[in-house]
Amino acid sequence: MANKTILLLEFALVLLASMGAASAFGVSSPYWNDNPLGMQPGEEKIVSFNLQNMVGDSDVQVKAVLTKGSEIASIEKDIYIVKLGTYDTKVPLAIKIPEDAEIGKVYTIAVEFKTMTPGDNGVAMGIGMSEGFDIIIEAPVAQEAAETAPVSAESYVALTAAVIVLAAFIIAFAAKKKTKKRRGAS
Repeated sequence: MANKTILLLEFALVLLASMGAASAFGVSSPYWNDNPLGMQPGEEKIVSFNLQNMVGDSDVQVKAVLTKGSEIASIEKDIYIVKLGTYDTKVPLAIKIPEDAEIGKVYTIAVEFKTMTPGDNGVAMGIGMSEGFDIIIEAPVAQEAAETAPVSAESYVALTAAVIVLAAFIIAFAAKKKTKKRRGAS
């Protein structure tokens, strides 16, 4: 019984000590496994990961490395400073789908994020996590679908103005005809 108590106490102390070393660094992505990004051949897009550092006592330096999808994606820079108490440090990922990409093809993107801590021999890597998502190549939107798009507000304004001008001409024509009838009757 005493051994179990000591073992349990040691486990609790290790768990308590490791809690102080925990980092509140986190990453979020606008796309994930159940929410892939759909793109068309030749399309280009910038997608941003968000880094956050909501708990702790200092800013965090994070290294971003593209581990999958380098044939269609790139990260402009690899080191980011995530200020304490922030949740919106952007890591832009530029995506460019080849013109000859096959419809239905799936590309996988993965980015690894690691905290960097100063050490005796330079910089050491700390806590790391990986975020990723799939990109599904979709067929271009058909011309017919574009033609049946909703009418814009500017179109409604132009149509209303045309109807008003036409109505003014009809009223003027009717008034002129009525005036001629009166003159002819007298």
